[in-house]
Amino acid sequence: MITVESTGDVPLETLRELFREPPFDALVAIDERQHFFKSVDTPMWVRVLMSAETWQVLLAAGVSGAAAGYGGAAGKAAWKRTAKAGEAGSKLLLKLATKLTKLKAESPSKLEIAAGVPISSNYSAFLRLAGVSADEIEAQLVALAIHSEGLGRFLTRTDVKPVGWVSLSLDEDAQLVASWMDGETLSIREQTFPLA
Repeated sequence: MITVESTGDVPLETLRELFREPPFDALVAIDERQHFFKSVDTPMWVRVLMSAETWQVLLAAGVSGAAAGYGGAAGKAAWKRTAKAGEAGSKLLLKLATKLTKLKAESPSKLEIAAGVPISSNYSAFLRLAGVSADEIEAQLVALAIHSEGLGRFLTRTDVKPVGWVSLSLDEDAQLVASWMDGETLSIREQTFPLA
């Protein structure tokens, strides 16, 4: 199941319409409990959440090929050029990237779109998706999927105690970097997940 969360200024009907067509109509659950903020400059975001297992299932046919393609020196060079991941990735992932790209293009410029993995009922890990093309978004989703299983295992260890969310980013070599505030020391911690 894919869960879509949003802030209160993103119309629920827009999200429903975006994911109304098959196969998303059966895969996506729009969380109607929107997040509301009171501030001068309120954030506006949409988050697409899937368990590590769901990421793996959706991309089973393409993840190993994408991982192999992104793992070597040639793959790293391809990542730097944000090469199209669709040849190795799932067609469903490209369709999701296309929908997210459409949402971004038709929304106010301050809209941030993120994809992530729920870790517990208290926090999730999110990667803010950068880029304007479906190919760029798809490449980031493939990288997140590749790392999702290891990320989930790491963040559920008993010695890892985040406060709030875990921020994810991709470096120039497609390594996933997770950073969070430690619940015991209140210091910022970071972990890098290299491609094998």
